[in-house]
Amino acid sequence: LAPCAQTCPAEINIPRYIDQIRKGDYAGAVNTIRERNPLLLSCGRVCPHPCEDYCRRGIEDEPVSINQLKRFVADYEMNSGQRLPIKCAPESGKQVAVIGAGPAGLSCAYFLRRVGHAVTIFDMMPEAGGMIRYGIPEYRLPKEVLKWEIDGILDLGIEWKNDVKLGEDFTIPSLVEEGYDAIFFGVGAWRDYTLGVEGENLKGCYTGIDFLTRFARWQQVGDIEKPYVGKNCAVIGGGNTAIDCVRTLVRLGAENVAIVYRRTRKEMPANEVEIVAAEHEGVQFHFLAAPTQVIGDETGTVTGLEYLKMELGEPDASGRRRPVPIEGSETVMEIDMLVTAIGQGPDVSFTQKDKSLEGLELTRWQTFEADPEILQCSLPTIFAAGDAYTGASLVVTAIG
Repeated sequence: LAPCAQTCPAEINIPRYIDQIRKGDYAGAVNTIRERNPLLLSCGRVCPHPCEDYCRRGIEDEPVSINQLKRFVADYEMNSGQRLPIKCAPESGKQVAVIGAGPAGLSCAYFLRRVGHAVTIFDMMPEAGGMIRYGIPEYRLPKEVLKWEIDGILDLGIEWKNDVKLGEDFTIPSLVEEGYDAIFFGVGAWRDYTLGVEGENLKGCYTGIDFLTRFARWQQVGDIEKPYVGKNCAVIGGGNTAIDCVRTLVRLGAENVAIVYRRTRKEMPANEVEIVAAEHEGVQFHFLAAPTQVIGDETGTVTGLEYLKMELGEPDASGRRRPVPIEGSETVMEIDMLVTAIGQGPDVSFTQKDKSLEGLELTRWQTFEADPEILQCSLPTIFAAGDAYTGASLVVTAIG
């Protein structure tokens, strides 16, 4: 087994599709990828390609450009003017409800449909795609490309119900009554973590996913007002969501955009290519800075961010050196907009309201407890995967 294929969370047969591309068999390469990954156009654009870190060619000179090759054949199919046929097995007589139309839900529906089951996807948003539609900006994943990809999945005969919320428009008992044999939770990680400091709820303060979702809905659907954009904006965090926020703010016309991160550039979990792009676009970086409070004026509007300067101490459990505050180093940055993007988790509040879910076990991180092999939850007809099971992770991990 090649190390690249072992590293890919979706277990794509990478050596086979690269060999097919080498021989000019582009359709064959698309079919090989699709055996394991129905979102190849999206992954070709946003995947941080962990496979390339383990590519054996990297020992000799540099890794094979696995992700760009995937993007090339995916684009080849899309631009050819016709879709390659996807075969489905005869009807099985079973039907499954998929809750959430993100990468996990769409992949689950795709593979269930291919083996002959009837599938209905329920989603609270106006358009399908979940976090890859509402959390990933247009410049990284154009919505036209995403629509083409999702249409190809739904066209297999998958029913799609939008703007419906679990606990309000339908319930688990109502799905059971309708005759669904199993229920899949792919509800994602839409609940932003908060700083827990004074003033973070002032006017002009947002959380990362909330800000990106508001912007995406205004831009694509037009069902909400354009989000407020300040002149001097700060984004707290060092992951991909934080970088997506600063690069979106640059595009929305903010004059000064800064990232405030409590560790150093080396420890930032965001993709290196995204960090470099943000630097090129003029984003300022304030490293070793831990926010202590958000300052506002008499109208309750944000005017400043106070932070403590840090120094790196001993490594913590993650192997990264822990930031330690420097006493008396309080600094105030003048801002009129703040976005907190320090991570997110699943919103599982609906499990408390629905009595039929009383026996459903959750982890201490508020993710679904499920069997790691078959993703079955403590209630036998319920399954879960994606960010709702792993916590916030990669698109390709949700697909896997």
